[in-house]
Amino acid sequence: MKKIYFLLITVFSLTDIMCQDFSGYLYDQDNNPVEYANIILLSKSDSTMIKGTVSDSNGYFSLSISNPEMCYAKVSSLTYKTIYIDNINNLRDTIKLDSDTQLLNEVVIIGQRKILKKGNGRIIASIENSPLSFSGSANDVLTRLPLIIENNGDLQVMGKGTPLIYINGRPIEDNSELQRLKSNEIKSIEIITTPGVEYNSSINSVIKIRTIPLKGEGFSGNFQAYGSMSKRLSEYMNASLKYRYKGFDIFFDGDVLNYKGDYIRNTEYVSINSDRYRGEAKIDRLIGHIGGGVNYIMNADHSLGLRYNLTKVPKDNDEKNSIVIENKNNEYNSFSKTKSKLYRNYLNFYYNGKVSDINIDFNADYSSGKETGNSSVVEFKEEEQLADFNYGDNYDLFASKLFLKYPIHTHTFLLGGEYSFTDRKSVQNVLPESNIDDLFSSSNKNEQQFGAVFANYDLTLGEFYTSLGLRYERTIFNYFEDNIKVAEQSKKYNELLPSITFGYEGEIWQGELSYRKYIDRPSYDDLSNKISYVAYCARWSGNPFLLPSVNSELGIQFSWNNLTIIATMERVRKQIFEVNQKYQDKQDVILIIPVNLPTYNSYAIDVSYNIQVGLWQPSFDVCIQYQDLKYGPPLISYNKPIAELLQRNSFQFKNNYSALFTIGYRTKGNFATAYTNGYTNLTASVTKSFFNKSLLLKLECKDILNRYRESISINTNGLSMIDTSKGNTRKIQFTVTYYFNKSTNRYKGKGAAIEEINRL
Repeated sequence: MKKIYFLLITVFSLTDIMCQDFSGYLYDQDNNPVEYANIILLSKSDSTMIKGTVSDSNGYFSLSISNPEMCYAKVSSLTYKTIYIDNINNLRDTIKLDSDTQLLNEVVIIGQRKILKKGNGRIIASIENSPLSFSGSANDVLTRLPLIIENNGDLQVMGKGTPLIYINGRPIEDNSELQRLKSNEIKSIEIITTPGVEYNSSINSVIKIRTIPLKGEGFSGNFQAYGSMSKRLSEYMNASLKYRYKGFDIFFDGDVLNYKGDYIRNTEYVSINSDRYRGEAKIDRLIGHIGGGVNYIMNADHSLGLRYNLTKVPKDNDEKNSIVIENKNNEYNSFSKTKSKLYRNYLNFYYNGKVSDINIDFNADYSSGKETGNSSVVEFKEEEQLADFNYGDNYDLFASKLFLKYPIHTHTFLLGGEYSFTDRKSVQNVLPESNIDDLFSSSNKNEQQFGAVFANYDLTLGEFYTSLGLRYERTIFNYFEDNIKVAEQSKKYNELLPSITFGYEGEIWQGELSYRKYIDRPSYDDLSNKISYVAYCARWSGNPFLLPSVNSELGIQFSWNNLTIIATMERVRKQIFEVNQKYQDKQDVILIIPVNLPTYNSYAIDVSYNIQVGLWQPSFDVCIQYQDLKYGPPLISYNKPIAELLQRNSFQFKNNYSALFTIGYRTKGNFATAYTNGYTNLTASVTKSFFNKSLLLKLECKDILNRYRESISINTNGLSMIDTSKGNTRKIQFTVTYYFNKSTNRYKGKGAAIEEINRL
């Protein structure tokens, strides 16, 4: 070990002796960092290239050279004026780039320009002045990128689940923010498939969206609205308004969704009997967001800001079911109704600064929320069965996070820590008119203190790079029933989570080998003690005995030109998933409950390929997953592989027209203890922009074949639940977007509690 340590010191010392290091930051006129700029060293004798690098997301760059007096520097980036620096000693500290106003005012589409760049464990898409900038919203752009799929309105990274999405360094609170951000405001999008230790250990993928830094002061804003017609019409509207003066920004935004949903219920529960529930369900949901904040950029090194968001359901959300129950040769009627209200407050403060060469990033969050509702189910079997109960959940959350980043030579050190405190209460009150003998009132409370410290070291040597990270997490979880602490369900957890990456990034091909350990924690709802009435033959229950799932992942990534292949192997321990169990002593009632599954291995391979042929830009994404899970009794192998295909066809025409045709397909197979029958999905859209792209119109047809629905079955412990319900997924949607005096939000708050809010 001492020899290895001595060897490392010797290598780094020789590097320092032979080379001089030049590092600094690139900023625009509004003090926004300029990322992905090219910094190239050229020979003074013949202007040949000696060495080059690219600035990172913070505008930081670093170069080493042995003879600085023999060269000069060229700094260039799209939409900025190229600058030349004769004296290399000036290639330090802060460098300002001026916008190329002529280029910004022109519509420049570079035919065959390479949009995607791959390497260092990520895929970077340059959106600005590309055909993707005509897509409509940020959500529309994301659905056209490699590895990203949209499943019933939710974005997922193939093989990695739901990503954590950032806009200018701030995590979004929900996907409505992606609708409010317009595609022609986006500079670049970065897809990270192996997140480092600076992210919460439950995060398996990250998407970073950077907007175009724009000049200008005064008011700016945008407005968007769409109507989506299926069986009934749903409407959505959002608007934002900003005011900028010198270093100050004041901004407001909001949206409202009036959703009308319908689906055909078809669920079968199989125990000693077989009960099939079929009928119609209607959902009416109205939800709105409103927020605002202030941002102050003191200078290139210091900025701070405050942001507040309110999410609220102004009136009861309704879901109504009219069901026919088939039991042997008999049929019974069932009616159910659920009403609910909710609100959530979210407050974020941030400070972003630089002291000497140390970059400081601090965020503090406070969030509180409450949801209340009533659920009523009446079934007319041999005698009337009535389940009627009120429920309520409320929480308070405080969180903070600190990053310290220190770049030196070709190395970067990152140190950080985070802390959060969560207090959540959940109650269920069964009303007197209920006559279900096994349905009881319940009350539980969760208190969690979470702390983490992490460190990461990045080293780049020519075309090779490595990243070494270590994260330590400590969780103190206390569980209360009826305000009495339950020691058996109150636990303390300590975890060390390493992250290691080695890679090569060349001009032609790139390769990477990575290992990481991560945690999936149960939601607070899964940890509750309440039992909910689903149907006469089915109940749902939380499980206070759930443990976190601690998993290890080994990954290999290879990219060559337009082809990317990612292969992963995971050791999955204590995965949290729902199973069917016998309920008490009732032979004809199934209990659906989340449990920790046995340890198993999971394998996945993702292949992505994209090309451009004139106006046509096709892309292909394929993901194949296999697991060797066994669970019982009776012991069953859940090992049928799943394959998913997404094929996009994008067209960019003259006069600001664009079109997209997408084919999605998933095979039958197992995920955890579930079996899916797959799906087929065809969508098509046409977009047209007017008035120098200030007005965007989009017509979209979703699920053209009316087959975008998955039937799911869970067969465990000799009991089955088979759901073949059909929603109204086929719809036509028309969207109008308008903006004026386009500008970007310079708010740099990254948030400290988004992962914990998602659990709530």
